[in-house]
Amino acid sequence: MKRKLIMTVFMTLSAFIVNAQGIQFIKGLTWEQILNKAKTEHKYIFVDCYATWCGPCKEMEKIVYPLAAVGDAYNKDFISIKMQMDETAQDNDTVKNWYATASMFKKDYQIQAYPTFLFFDENGRAIHMATGSLQSQYFIQLAKDAQDSHKQYYTLLSKYRDQKLSFTDMPMLADEANGLGDQSLSQEVEKKYVIYLEQLNERQFLTQNNINFLNNHRTALSTNDRLFILCRAEPAKIDTVMHSKSFAHDFVHQLVDQEDIQSKFEAAERTGIEPNWKQISFEIKNRYGSSEWEDNILVTKVNWYQFKKDGSKYTYYLAEWMEECFKKAGVRPNNFGDLVGYNNAANDIFLYDPDKKEIKEALQWIVEVNKKQDHPNPNTLDTQAALLYKLGRKEEALIIEKQAITLDPKNKDIQDDYSKMQSGEITWKEKME
Repeated sequence: MKRKLIMTVFMTLSAFIVNAQGIQFIKGLTWEQILNKAKTEHKYIFVDCYATWCGPCKEMEKIVYPLAAVGDAYNKDFISIKMQMDETAQDNDTVKNWYATASMFKKDYQIQAYPTFLFFDENGRAIHMATGSLQSQYFIQLAKDAQDSHKQYYTLLSKYRDQKLSFTDMPMLADEANGLGDQSLSQEVEKKYVIYLEQLNERQFLTQNNINFLNNHRTALSTNDRLFILCRAEPAKIDTVMHSKSFAHDFVHQLVDQEDIQSKFEAAERTGIEPNWKQISFEIKNRYGSSEWEDNILVTKVNWYQFKKDGSKYTYYLAEWMEECFKKAGVRPNNFGDLVGYNNAANDIFLYDPDKKEIKEALQWIVEVNKKQDHPNPNTLDTQAALLYKLGRKEEALIIEKQAITLDPKNKDIQDDYSKMQSGEITWKEKME
């Protein structure tokens, strides 16, 4: 009886240890041996391609791989190995023996980011690939995707190159290629799929999946394409399909911005010649009978003068844009986007803007940001102090800056700003760098 009890406890403990180990990575075999093992056991192969300096790789190693649920997802169907892709002075003989294989993988699979996850079938044929640190639920889903021929990147790519990929699988290939950074392939597939969608009848065309694809791949579209025309002509119909009150309007707005504003900005970046803002505005109003894109043009002006490092014009239009935002939406309490957006804009106006009117406007935003926060933020207080100081309100600035120091006493930049304010030094910049 005691023996049975001991054996039961031992078996339970053993099972616990296996689960606690998460993914069971195989060690000590060559790539050829791994291939033979996979073929014999009829298993897929999972290869974690990592680098010793890679932070996300270490996160996966520490947080995700040890989880029992992750082990359950991988150990049954995969032979898993870790492959070090860089070379260091501390490498042992086992790692060194894999140098040639790692170099081959890097070249054959164009590995440029870490971690990279590669998957092979039992015959050693590459079937799937993904990159980047993943949370456990997404990493478990990755194991499922690697076993689904309709989601396997290399399987889809092979069919596409052989002109055997069905149109229904093209969106998946486009998304996978985009996720892996192959923009050329992604755009090529997008365009072919858009041509296919254009040929469908309206009932087949107007589905959530089709419209979502087109919306997510707007760079493949123009204002001459079918969805844009329908969104303008019959917005209610599109909104009904998408269960949204504003989808059609938003889609039209974004595509016009892409085609009539951003394309001109990108061309100007290449040539260095400033866009003709009045002409852009006139053409849009003439084509669409509306001035609702003026805000988009204003934001593009901000980006242009920032690109040209023209501090006075950059901050002039930045202040104009942020003032519009402030009037329309104000500052939403504890909204992180507002905190960052207003603070960054106000700080740039402090650094580069000589105009007191714009500095006062920036001060108004940042004071409002600080009022709306549940807990004081040393960075936004530092910005408020900087604006006060530039306006000549030194004593007020020192009081606010002292509060920022109290909140973040180890922040050297805030300490330095406080010292410069005390001594009356200039703390802003004369021109953009």
